[in-house]
Amino acid sequence: MPAAPVVKAQTFDAKAYSIMKRVGSGIVMGAYAARQRLPDTATLAEKMSATPDQVIAAMTVLFAKRLIKLGHNNALVVNDERGWNNLDTDVLHWRLLQTDALDALLELLQLRAALEPEASALAALIANAEQRQDLRQKTNALMHAIASSTVTAQHFIHVHHTILSATCNRFFVCLEPVVATVFHHMWRLRSSIMFDPEKTAQRLDGIVEKILVSDAQAAKKLHLELLDDIMWSALGRLSHANEKPNACLRPDCVEKPDRIDTLKLSVVHTASLSGYSEKLSNVFISSN
Repeated sequence: MPAAPVVKAQTFDAKAYSIMKRVGSGIVMGAYAARQRLPDTATLAEKMSATPDQVIAAMTVLFAKRLIKLGHNNALVVNDERGWNNLDTDVLHWRLLQTDALDALLELLQLRAALEPEASALAALIANAEQRQDLRQKTNALMHAIASSTVTAQHFIHVHHTILSATCNRFFVCLEPVVATVFHHMWRLRSSIMFDPEKTAQRLDGIVEKILVSDAQAAKKLHLELLDDIMWSALGRLSHANEKPNACLRPDCVEKPDRIDTLKLSVVHTASLSGYSEKLSNVFISSN
């Protein structure tokens, strides 16, 4: 496997960051096609009024994000989307700035539904006294912000991060930057997905209460239900905005199904983006 470009740390300055952001966001947002060869270092440096070292520094970071790779004769080429580090926070951020952000958000909600309820259950079982106290303090701060109408995305993120930290699991803790990035965009799109901060905070407070009394199953169940409801709202908004045949999924025109059916419907919707929804629809919906 070809080695990554080598760069001196001091060359990654504000200009190099600007180049990395410009090229990286361009790749994620489709300005560059997969397997497209990028201009050489000298050309990029001239185009972006930068030094070759600054360009190399920027490309090294994009290489680490797996947005680019070394091709024939060590030329830099755009990587296929499946090869990207899709959980890198910059890649997530750029993806969620696209016009189809709700589709990407739905996939991330599926990921959250698979992992975060398990984290709540684990935290309920093994969090120590200090972690439980910290979790109570972060939740109290959230509820105070709700009551005083000063709540921000960061209040919710602090609670979610504290839950992940309370698992004492290094891999769950690694999800903290991902959760923060996703939640910032959920907050930005809250009107589109009908995200209600007050109701969500109350339900999150209920999850924390179950963690504090070591009720793992109840904490997991409540966390699943919370994410399920957010996913259901996102599905409904997608159906309405895209005017697709599944528009009857909108919350205002059909009763919400149980959580496993909501997850199945979200998978069917995601599959439709790749053209194989009919097969999955037959597997999931006919099984009821």
